[in-house]
Amino acid sequence: MKSSKVNQTKSPVLKGPDKENIVPVVGIGSSAGGLDAIEKFLSGISVSSGIEFVLIQHLSSGEKSLLEDLLKQYTEMKIFVIGNGIEIKPNCVYLTPPDKNIGIMHGKLHLIESTFTISKLTDVV
Repeated sequence: MKSSKVNQTKSPVLKGPDKENIVPVVGIGSSAGGLDAIEKFLSGISVSSGIEFVLIQHLSSGEKSLLEDLLKQYTEMKIFVIGNGIEIKPNCVYLTPPDKNIGIMHGKLHLIESTFTISKLTDVV
């Protein structure tokens, strides 16, 4: 459910040493159990906050994530699955793909091969 109340606050504008605009990036880490909190968080964020959000969620290797479709119900911000070298823009949410770490350089997100994998846990009897 998208929030019907949209906060129209001014976007933060920071100036870098070369007088360039710098837009804040917020990183959010979560396991699968954090979905409810992420949904509540995004539904309360203004679509014109001027902030870039990078969501890093633990995903099992090889599983297709439904996160992008799920989160679209809670925000009007654009949601992207990170591809290597994607330029980040304000008022967007970026999702990490499974088995990838990410880095940011010169305003772009870069995929880094993970050195470990998260596998499904099995019960010990």
